[in-house]
Amino acid sequence: MKKSVLAVTLATAFATSYAGTAFAGELADRVFTNGVFETMNELQPEAEALAVKDGKIVYVGDEAGAKEFIKDADDVVDLKGKYVTPGFIESHNHVVGSTWMTSGVDLSQAKSTAELGQILKDYYAANPDVKMIVGNGWVYGNLEKFLTAEFLDSLDIPVPMVLVGNFCHDAVFNSLGLAAAGIDLDTAEDLQPGVIYWERDENGRATGLAIEGQWAQGYVNMGAWNPETDIPEASDYLQGYLTTQGVTTSIVPGVMTPAVIISGDAVIKEYRLAAEILQKRIDNGEATMRIGHMPIFKLPDSDVVEYMDTADEISAKYDSDMQWVAGIKLHTEAAWQDGSATQMVPYRVKGKDGLDNFGKYGLPIDFSHKVVNEANKRGYSVYSHVNGARMVNRLLDVYLEAQALYPEARNRFEHLDFAMKADRDRMVEANIGVNATPAFANEIDASPGGELLFEAMDNDYIKNAYGSYTDLAHRYDNVSISGDSPGMPIEKAYPVYNMQAAMTRMDPTAGGNPFPTWRKSMTFDQVMKAHTTIPAWQLHIDEKVGSLEVGKLADMAIFENNLRDVAAQDPSSLVEQGKVVGTVLGGEFTHREGM
Repeated sequence: MKKSVLAVTLATAFATSYAGTAFAGELADRVFTNGVFETMNELQPEAEALAVKDGKIVYVGDEAGAKEFIKDADDVVDLKGKYVTPGFIESHNHVVGSTWMTSGVDLSQAKSTAELGQILKDYYAANPDVKMIVGNGWVYGNLEKFLTAEFLDSLDIPVPMVLVGNFCHDAVFNSLGLAAAGIDLDTAEDLQPGVIYWERDENGRATGLAIEGQWAQGYVNMGAWNPETDIPEASDYLQGYLTTQGVTTSIVPGVMTPAVIISGDAVIKEYRLAAEILQKRIDNGEATMRIGHMPIFKLPDSDVVEYMDTADEISAKYDSDMQWVAGIKLHTEAAWQDGSATQMVPYRVKGKDGLDNFGKYGLPIDFSHKVVNEANKRGYSVYSHVNGARMVNRLLDVYLEAQALYPEARNRFEHLDFAMKADRDRMVEANIGVNATPAFANEIDASPGGELLFEAMDNDYIKNAYGSYTDLAHRYDNVSISGDSPGMPIEKAYPVYNMQAAMTRMDPTAGGNPFPTWRKSMTFDQVMKAHTTIPAWQLHIDEKVGSLEVGKLADMAIFENNLRDVAAQDPSSLVEQGKVVGTVLGGEFTHREGM
């Protein structure tokens, strides 16, 4: 991953010389002075000033060296001692069109089905004219039983309802919602049995709880989704929010519309539409961040060649510093909470066939092998959603085989929760990248003390495999972290929030205790790299962003307080103290508040 010290030294020497001669005396568009710059450049980790011309950095250094740029600059920004980092990279955040999965009534605080029911009753009482209720955020670990249409009907709320769970994989309808969606529980068929399916009662009848996106077509049928308006509106909100949090680049690993769980043809259609909408935002001057996006494979009958051809088509049409095809996404399996993620040991609850349940592949390994090799051959790296240690084990074999054929590929694991020690060793040795969402690996999903997790699987296995990303972060520089809207609300899916979560192993707003107890927290240096230099390298954009160096794009986050000092004193106060007062994209402010 790292260049040799000699290569970096020579490149830096050349860039410094270039800045001192080619640009000396020429106009700088803007100069930032009197700042505390955390450059993330190992050969020049700190600076006091930075100059920008034509959207790129032309000087990084001390105040004395900046004087000739200040003399001719159009604008000089006195930072008054504020702390500056490279613009943060959200390397796994679905910030194009995904608010549909986290909209409506917030159910995240319900600690029982009774509380959930009361929230819905109170909402309807306050909004009696509403025609449909969409809810979000209910948590398996907080509920004493699975939600069903029968339970929702017992609330006597006379409008269609669909309630989406906190990690956006599962949802439940009431009977009126099912009717509006055109679904009959007596005849409902599973899209992919054991992976994308209806929860069923002892008689085999669907209960109204739809697992792993089985609900998507019904959601569309209810009239809850309109891509032409929902995609731009969601992009405005999601990208706008992240801009206020110092994010200048977001990677969208799959444009998450209902199409993802409907058909491959629908995915391609809405992927084209999303790219077109993004370009209109860029052309109109509405874009506030750089967006790398990718088509997503979730259904095993998707046409691999058609997907790749579409990626080539979009890449040829839209390839700039503001929008590009960042790779290919594989969504290989579902979640451990419902016994679907593939594990190396059986879940404690047997499968419906009476046999040990080891989980089930959403995408068969031979299918993933085809995608990885075809993508790598065409120059795309693959980013694979994994949730269980067996999927990691098998897919790691595929990655290593492809790496031998296509050494330039930088294939990565997404949301790494479970990985056996032996596989973590192989990942470190081969420098296979990892992305993690720290807020997914604490007591929120595992429940207090990890009770739900320990009830699901063998305890020794869990302590070997679960929460692996922090172990890997202490072993090599190839672990990035990010939020994952809509898997969590965008208000919890931004850099400082997940930096605090990784440094404390706790959700910053939910309280509780550090979890997993057998893992070390990440350090401040690790979480800073995980949002800057590491994702830039993993995503093949390290020559442009990730650090403040001459020749790179002038993207920055400006903070009221010094995050390094805050973390040293109390990492649990990062969210409270980590206010972004300025976000700079290509030398221009996209957010400016209090400076």
